[in-house]
Amino acid sequence: MWSHPFNLTFTSPAPAGAAGRRVADMFGITGRRSITMYDDLNFSIRPGQIFLVVGPSGAGKSQLLGLIRRRWPGSSELAPAGAAGRGRCAVDMPNRGPLQTRMSMLSRCGLADAHAMIMPAKLLSGGQQHRLAMAEALLAASWRDRPTLVIADEFCSVLDDMTAHALCRQIRRLVSGSPIALVAASPREDIIPHLQPDKVIAKPLGEPVRVFDGRDLPHVADSADAWRIERGRIGDYHAMAPFHYLSRPPAAHKRVLVIRPPAPRLLSGPSLAAVLVVSPPVINLRARNIVTGGRYSTGDRRTAASRLNAEIECISRVIVHPAFRGLGLAVRLVKHAIATAQTPIVEAIAMMGTISPFFERAGMHAWPVKPEQCLTDLLAAAKAVGLSPRQVAEVAPVRRLLARGGKKAELLTRFISRAMRDILCAKARARLDDPLAEVCRRTARKYVYYTAATRKAPHGNAGT
Repeated sequence: MWSHPFNLTFTSPAPAGAAGRRVADMFGITGRRSITMYDDLNFSIRPGQIFLVVGPSGAGKSQLLGLIRRRWPGSSELAPAGAAGRGRCAVDMPNRGPLQTRMSMLSRCGLADAHAMIMPAKLLSGGQQHRLAMAEALLAASWRDRPTLVIADEFCSVLDDMTAHALCRQIRRLVSGSPIALVAASPREDIIPHLQPDKVIAKPLGEPVRVFDGRDLPHVADSADAWRIERGRIGDYHAMAPFHYLSRPPAAHKRVLVIRPPAPRLLSGPSLAAVLVVSPPVINLRARNIVTGGRYSTGDRRTAASRLNAEIECISRVIVHPAFRGLGLAVRLVKHAIATAQTPIVEAIAMMGTISPFFERAGMHAWPVKPEQCLTDLLAAAKAVGLSPRQVAEVAPVRRLLARGGKKAELLTRFISRAMRDILCAKARARLDDPLAEVCRRTARKYVYYTAATRKAPHGNAGT
């Protein structure tokens, strides 16, 4: 707990320069003026709490934060402006801990987006920079292994209403139960219902401070009614596709579910908050074959395909608009897709599953997928010729080695050809512009396969 009484008296400076003194004489200003801004303000905050200091510009919010910094010099700053001035990509900004840990924290803070993770921090939007700063603060607190006081001046000041409100709801969830306490100062009172601070310190301009208990203030309930799930169209997916790391659409779709932002929506705001696409299952999926013991890949192909389509449907895409990430919308969509499924089993496969396990939070069972043996053998061969797994995934080092020729190139070519044959059918190889790049990049991908049983009874003709 951080506890201390604060007092602050501001004394106006004497007029500077001849012109200043002449103006003071004109208006009869004879000396310095003292203003008491904070008089024995009892400040006491615990980890997991949020205090919000609100008031107009010039009221003394930043001065109070300055007192807090000086009293506890080990406090951290939530400083999105600092992140904006740096050129490193977002995943490099929280510069402590393994890559997987950093990616998981970015995901928790609403940056579960491969494009956002690899983008220079200075090019992120204002809301994304706030989320990045929050990830840095939480990671720093975990590494210190002790509670941390985080200070945020001009909190949400430059964000639009929609982004600010969504960010506040997410930060409330992140801080609750965490080892950090957040003290934020902002001129915006409209964020109070969304941030749900434990205490509000209101500082009017030229008036005494007023303190309010957060329980006595209105808050916005994140109810299911506020985020209704509706049937959508495939055009809704295409509108949200730029926010997904996969550029290509699913091969087919059965139905689309959408969540629209709660009314009232700003004229310039997005019309969609999240979208989920349910597709027919692909015929041959290695992870499914392993989990089901080959139930859908053995025997007569036509019978197996009929059984597959009768018993399984696939969640092929889940996309949440960047402004609404971290609010649990993906979990709600997945739960709804399972509850309204047309088959006894729902499946999904996700590359982001290890860092953003929202499918598990929605009740699906996770089956980590081991890489194909041919890819494991390819990486072993690459190591033997002097290439690291990262160099293989980058593709260019592989091309350079193959172009040089020789025994190393012959060895690597043999394992690349085997991998192409085992994981890419002839049609896939013909369709791809660069099969070599596809095989090399697959060595770095880590998938998680998910399944969930539904209440839908299997069709009688599905087979056994």
